[in-house]
Amino acid sequence: MDHINHIRSINNIPKMSARDAFVSTNQSFGIFCGIPFQRDQLLLNLLSSYCNKIGIVLLHNNLSFENQLGKIYTLNPSLGNTNFKMILANQTMALQSITSYYDPLYGLNDNEILNVIVPSTNYGIDSSIQQLRSILSDYLSIIKYQFSKRNDIWGNYPYSLDLLLELTSMPFDVLRNEVLTYLPNDIKQSITSRLSASGMQQMVYNAVNSFAHSISGILWTSRSFQNHTKTSIISTVANKQLLSINIPGTRPDVLDYIFYEIQHLVESNIPFLLVEYGININQSAKLKSLFLSDHSSSFYSTGIVSENTSSVISPDNPNELADLFGQIQEMFVFSCASTISAQPFSDGIGNYFRQVTEHHVDRHRQPFRIFSGHGDGDVQRETSQKIITPEELTNLSTGCLLYGKNHPIPTLISNFIFQE
Repeated sequence: MDHINHIRSINNIPKMSARDAFVSTNQSFGIFCGIPFQRDQLLLNLLSSYCNKIGIVLLHNNLSFENQLGKIYTLNPSLGNTNFKMILANQTMALQSITSYYDPLYGLNDNEILNVIVPSTNYGIDSSIQQLRSILSDYLSIIKYQFSKRNDIWGNYPYSLDLLLELTSMPFDVLRNEVLTYLPNDIKQSITSRLSASGMQQMVYNAVNSFAHSISGILWTSRSFQNHTKTSIISTVANKQLLSINIPGTRPDVLDYIFYEIQHLVESNIPFLLVEYGININQSAKLKSLFLSDHSSSFYSTGIVSENTSSVISPDNPNELADLFGQIQEMFVFSCASTISAQPFSDGIGNYFRQVTEHHVDRHRQPFRIFSGHGDGDVQRETSQKIITPEELTNLSTGCLLYGKNHPIPTLISNFIFQE
């Protein structure tokens, strides 16, 4: 019989309330497994603690959750006395009975728009790409000049996809008579010379229209520039508002574009929270990098909410599990549906060594003896065991595992309490 000296470092607490699961506004969190009610209620509690402190960008594939966002005002009643707003991009807003159309390109700078619409290839920028980017820059210069003279229609930023489409679709004669003629002579002459060349306008329009088509129906709905909404990730975060964007299905183009707006915020050192709920971020290496790369010294935090890790980490890249665990300060794991879905969390938490004492009895027959002799003794060895086993994670019931950089010792909570 084995005698086991079983020591592992874990904490056990009988209960915790979702209201007590506060995450400070400079820390990242993850909510995994469990049933939708558990994930939804915990996320609502966490979001309510962020609201009106920093801007929040919520990317999701979960209209059921989006319809519950109004509960944030109940969870944080003080929001009713502030200018805080929730904006549901391209969805009918339950609180305002209107639709808020997303305004792509609003807030991006010239170089970012060039990279969005005419990205360079992996082999550098060839002459045709360079020419296209140059002509597109001319259109951006036109818009920027108009913005400098009259920004009441524009808002705080010059660029809008609707305006860029309107300009690039204009026949050259119309563009020259209605737009270029109002530019300063030095700008007008150089731009007129380039845009009048055969095929230049059509080439730029094709590129802008192709980009518009790639995000149409999800992030953008065609409207006239006169009716543009000034709603974008950049403008929302600048006003410390919450922007919810529903992204159904597989839309890597949409996720790649969103990356550019988020990256603008990162490079501008603007604090914000980026949350994904049920989005397969494996579709976009760019967006995925914002969650898994080291951002502990950056001004933004992330939140990942998912049934399992399959939409977050690639099975072909085992290093991503360590990247995921390395970025999350507060990880909540509810009861997993299977040992397969529980395995990544068990692996990520790691192993401990336990000492096993084995008692051996040796029997042997000596020469010229009728009865055999015997000897016994103890042998000690160490064996590696999971700190938290997958089986434990499938039997959490109403409980929860709390782990992360803020909780290096895993905490098993017997009863995680929600208050709607």
